[in-house]
Amino acid sequence: MIRFFKINDPFRLIFLVVLLLVIGISAMVYQLPITYPELKYLLVGEKVALGQLMYVQIWDNLSPFSAIFFGIMFKLFGKNLIAYHIIALLLIAIQLFLFVFITNKNEIFPSRNYLSGLFYLIGIFTFYEYLSLSPALLSVTFIYLSFHLLLQQFQRHMSDEHRLRCGFYIGIATLFYFPSCIFLVLVLFVLSAGTRLTGRSYILIILGFLLPIIVVGVFFTWHQAGYDWYYRSIMAWFYLSKNAYITMQNLLYLMLIPLSIIVISSLRLFGEHQNNIQNTCRTIMSIWIICVAVIYWIDREVSANSLVFLVPLIGYFGGYYFLVFKKKMVAEMIVWVIIITTLTLFFNDLSTKPLFERFNKATLNVVDENKSYHHEHVKVLIMGSGIFEYNNNSVATKYLNWQMAKEHFNNLDDFYIIAQIYSNIYQEMPDVIYDKDNFMPKLMLRIPQLKRDYLAMQNNTYFKITH
Repeated sequence: MIRFFKINDPFRLIFLVVLLLVIGISAMVYQLPITYPELKYLLVGEKVALGQLMYVQIWDNLSPFSAIFFGIMFKLFGKNLIAYHIIALLLIAIQLFLFVFITNKNEIFPSRNYLSGLFYLIGIFTFYEYLSLSPALLSVTFIYLSFHLLLQQFQRHMSDEHRLRCGFYIGIATLFYFPSCIFLVLVLFVLSAGTRLTGRSYILIILGFLLPIIVVGVFFTWHQAGYDWYYRSIMAWFYLSKNAYITMQNLLYLMLIPLSIIVISSLRLFGEHQNNIQNTCRTIMSIWIICVAVIYWIDREVSANSLVFLVPLIGYFGGYYFLVFKKKMVAEMIVWVIIITTLTLFFNDLSTKPLFERFNKATLNVVDENKSYHHEHVKVLIMGSGIFEYNNNSVATKYLNWQMAKEHFNNLDDFYIIAQIYSNIYQEMPDVIYDKDNFMPKLMLRIPQLKRDYLAMQNNTYFKITH
């Protein structure tokens, strides 16, 4: 296996892409579940596809470019989850190609090889959530493009245009997934520590980063939604409380193999003699580990999606470690054990009857909870946390993110707020209201018309009355 991928032959990359598609499609046949983050992206995409303005008519902190992307996906494929997973696979294939191209082009290994691509795939198949479309996965593509330009700086003089593009790609990545902005700090730190660039060069990078963000800000300001965009798209990452789909303990358990590869390989590499570009890349990847930790801290929705930035670390450290491993037979055995263990755990996690459970699936996967009061193919408003009832339904009103919605529902004595709630409800008229936090009795006192239009049933569920 190691000997096969150590050969500098482009057909090895084709083999890796085919391997990715075969295992990925097998996972789809095995039925990749829909997760709660995916459900939210579908719901936002549906409303954006209807022409509703993000942060004004849809309350959530999903970054603007991701909202547009999922809006386009909904226009093209509706709620066909298989189509979303196929697009995710194709995107991962592109990212695999980019990663291998960048590592070989910039000669960050002692010799050109495709072993890093093999470990990249091992990282991808660590957990099935990496095969779902997510803002983090979308942003990774642009981080790789910026990473390539950063490495080019240490091999040849980078023009002003390249510096501008380096920051621009990180700005685009940030508009897909806000925590990606931390990579701007990585770029500036590495350049300041390893080059003698003038202040003008740093300004160009920062300007490139700000350029797409300013354009988006101008767009929302033009639509009289500048503050809404700033408050709900940027500041929300700091004032919203974390929503943990997977506990920190379970995440560490899921990431045991990739983290072990990174730790053991990085310790081995620090004793390895390297040239200038290889030493620079090792520094970048070491700081990258800190960036992943910061991303996890910033992200408001705790799941494996935010750790997709670990995948290139696995590709780099794992690929380098086994490339310079002295005992070839031992290395072969270890790699085969890693591959078999990773795929076994991957399909075990996918199984509806796993041999053992590494995490609580009920908090991550949208599963049929056999709720007698759950209705489908209707417009729904949920007054409370959790979005299970939105499954196979549409969101009525802008109150998708309940933490943001509580800005209104916790102030039912403010008649200006009441007027806004009235307007929001009667613009879209939910077919079903799930009142999890028991706001409807007080809301009906403030808006008497709700008593005539909605009938209370069991489990604090209210149905629209057809007059």
